Amino acid sequence: MPDANPNYTLDDIAHLVSQSQPKTQPQTSAKSRDGKAMLAVGAAAVWPGLGHLLFGHVRWAIAYCMAAICLILFTATVLFEPRLLPTMIVVLPLGIIFQLSQMLHASSLAKRSRCPIIDDPSSRYCIGLVLAFIGFGECYGTVHYLQNNYVEICYTPTDSMGPNISPGDFFLNFRQATYHRWDIVGINTPGSEEWHYPRLCKRLVGLPNETVEITGPALMINGKPAQIPAHAGPYIPIDFDNNPLLDSEPMSAANGCWGRPITLGPDEYYLLGDNTNISFDARLWPSAENRQPGAIPHDMLAGRIVGIIWPPARWRLFDDSDTDK
Repeated sequence: MPDANPNYTLDDIAHLVSQSQPKTQPQTSAKSRDGKAMLAVGAAAVWPGLGHLLFGHVRWAIAYCMAAICLILFTATVLFEPRLLPTMIVVLPLGIIFQLSQMLHASSLAKRSRCPIIDDPSSRYCIGLVLAFIGFGECYGTVHYLQNNYVEICYTPTDSMGPNISPGDFFLNFRQATYHRWDIVGINTPGSEEWHYPRLCKRLVGLPNETVEITGPALMINGKPAQIPAHAGPYIPIDFDNNPLLDSEPMSAANGCWGRPITLGPDEYYLLGDNTNISFDARLWPSAENRQPGAIPHDMLAGRIVGIIWPPARWRLFDDSDTDK
């Protein structure tokens, strides 16, 4: 008859207990936690706070959602008020940090959550990846929409607007803008071979229905000398061979230059580069969209350039203090 009270040692008991535990349980638990984390990150990428809400953290979800709405509203305000542009130096990095932080926080809370969200860990991974792609797609679509309709980052390959804008400068072009004299504007150039660049930036000098003439002594607008801002020009009259004019020469003068004034139509503008020694501008431009040579129609204006954002040493804001309104 076997002993009713066998003398088991502590080592024997520990060995029996370890054999009774399923060896795959820790690995399955870790995979389950990681699956929840991926699901939370994907949901948070779609909208801030959604990852928290998915795992029952309602207060955190509301807090992150309200913070995101505030950032979006402030950014939208900047699109219509360029004077707030300097604040984006702080707001843009803050927005990136905010998005990454809320995604990491959602992941951390999801790992500790006991909410039975989708039993299969592999399905959590797949759904989380799909949601992440949707979130990044939303981000790309938003940036693409803003660039096509409101604001874009541009650069110029020439020094024709120097020293205000130089090669290597990245500047912001606001598409939704009204135009005034002395604004620096972007131009959508036509598809003719005479235009060497898809996008130019020039100074808006002549407005619709005005007569413009660059003489040796002055820039004449409707027969009167224009007061050129200190940061613009001087503007030099030339002939069609790009030689400076020393006197009125109606036969050889370029568009709007000494002896050959240009009278703009109701939808036409006259634009010049600040560095007129090397600028290819309205003085030499051919006819665009069947307009008179040198005149640019309104639909070719691509927006108002409001400031340089890179490099930091060149950062500046082009205000409208010198414009005629």
